[in-house]
Amino acid sequence: MVLSGQLMQLQQEPGLLFIGIPWVTDLRSLTDLGLSMEDYSRYEPTTYLFLLTEAQRSSLEQSETIQQQLQALNESFTKPVERRTARLTQINEELLRSQEKLHEEMRQRQEMELRLAQKMEALGQLSAGITP
Repeated sequence: MVLSGQLMQLQQEPGLLFIGIPWVTDLRSLTDLGLSMEDYSRYEPTTYLFLLTEAQRSSLEQSETIQQQLQALNESFTKPVERRTARLTQINEELLRSQEKLHEEMRQRQEMELRLAQKMEALGQLSAGITP
């Protein structure tokens, strides 16, 4: 056990008097020694240390809990977004293939209509050449 305190020389008798308290840094070690905060003076700096370290420990625990909750939320949002993105990518690829197919069909139809128009023109020129 580590003690914190002060040695005082006795005035009436020869000797020293040690006035001190156990040095602890958190409430857990305080209770391990069988002590409580009531065993310390209200204005003892150690009391403030206990309160500050307890508040810090509590804040760290809350921070870790919040971090875990945020991580779980992030994962719960990320997976559906990834699934939707994959599905949208698949739909986009299908649309691109469909668009390419439609463009090819339109090109073939235009070529066919152009050939038909050329045939009609040739037929018109041919019939114009036969009739005087």
